Amino acid sequence: MLRTIEIPNRPDLAPIADPSQVSGFQSPADDYKEDRLNIMEKLVRDPLNTYFFESDSDAMEAFDIRKGTILVVDRTLTAKGGNIVIAWIDGNWLGRQLRDIKGTRDLITGARGETPIAITGEDGVMIWGVVTWSCSPQIEKNVCVSRLQ
Repeated sequence: MLRTIEIPNRPDLAPIADPSQVSGFQSPADDYKEDRLNIMEKLVRDPLNTYFFESDSDAMEAFDIRKGTILVVDRTLTAKGGNIVIAWIDGNWLGRQLRDIKGTRDLITGARGETPIAITGEDGVMIWGVVTWSCSPQIEKNVCVSRLQ
């Protein structure tokens, strides 16, 4: 259901460190200048233990996770009931919601009539990490025409 993705560094999108070196004089607007938004600072709490996955199905549609959604996964967090988690089940990565009811833990997609995947400890299900953010595309990839492409 999931595949890992690599995010390449784009130095051409980084802000100019000192714009006055380019123009020869300091801009009066420098007092109001804000740093460029660093999405990694917003989404990643622990860079060494954070991983990115891309959903390759609509199985978690009940939680607004559709095909193409980027999931930010933190391995240092302890999974609690209600968290969306990445689990390793029978040789596959799966994104599911962890449900914890009266000491019984299972994994669900939120679809009606589904059979939950029980977590008993002997079944080989491993909770690998907790999803902290999901980033969903708002338009299809082939529709977007940008100056940066």
